[in-house]
Amino acid sequence: METITDESPVGKALIGHRAGEEVTVTVPNGSTVQYRILEISL
Repeated sequence: METITDESPVGKALIGHRAGEEVTVTVPNGSTVQYRILEISL
């Protein structure tokens, strides 16, 4: 499992979404990456 902070571009894009959702994120190099949120834990 990987930790993503709320300060990273990916973390900022995922805020407000829930497990099971898919989110498209524009990363710093300008390309887009699609993520499926599997689990959220503290």
